[in-house]
Amino acid sequence: MSTELEISISKGRITNNLRLPNGKYKLYLTDEELCDTLVLVRASKLKLSNSFMKHKPKNKQEKEFKKNLSEVIKKGVKDFYRPICDPSFNEDGTGIHIKFGERSARGKSYSWWKKATRQFRPDCRLGTKDEYIAFLGVLIKEMVDNGWNVNDAWYAVCSDTEKIGSFKFPGAYKDTGTCEVCGFYDLANTVKILDDAENKGFWHVGGFYSMMTPQTYPISHLFHQCDPDVEHWSTVGWLVIET
Repeated sequence: MSTELEISISKGRITNNLRLPNGKYKLYLTDEELCDTLVLVRASKLKLSNSFMKHKPKNKQEKEFKKNLSEVIKKGVKDFYRPICDPSFNEDGTGIHIKFGERSARGKSYSWWKKATRQFRPDCRLGTKDEYIAFLGVLIKEMVDNGWNVNDAWYAVCSDTEKIGSFKFPGAYKDTGTCEVCGFYDLANTVKILDDAENKGFWHVGGFYSMMTPQTYPISHLFHQCDPDVEHWSTVGWLVIET
């Protein structure tokens, strides 16, 4: 026996549903305005048995990242939404939005980003190190599923980011919405800011065009920072929106 229901939602879209133990269903909604700018990162689907995880690391960077990814998979990371491109400043410059063809919201401190994410959406925040590592795992898996050679996919993420958006010096920042890879843009246009839930400080990941070579700071490269109020001209927040 089945029952058909008609649900009308103003300015929104049902993106997922969950059957609860009591037989009821929980519906997940996304603002219509953001539906086309968010991608669901299925981090919970990563497994050590995935074929791309059988890759044998070719260098130190790949070995280190595979170790970190294996640990994250064992711990487990929930699915989350990611904007498809870097955030940019809103019309009055006091906050952020997600739009193509604009200057990325560079030049703000970690403390500024902590506030900006909450103002953008109550369910938005800076992503964590584990979420970022899981995202890169999902990215490699998607790259391989979309025809990349597994060795090339690992190398692009861990060793030489040029093919997925890092620009050799001399160069310039690109506007938001460039260098698409598996539905994501701006993967290596700017350094990303991550939250550090376990220690004081925060993380910077990846690199940007004037760091001389994309081999020096691929998108898997992590480096820890401590001063939350220093403004970093090359960075943007790495946003996560909870499911």
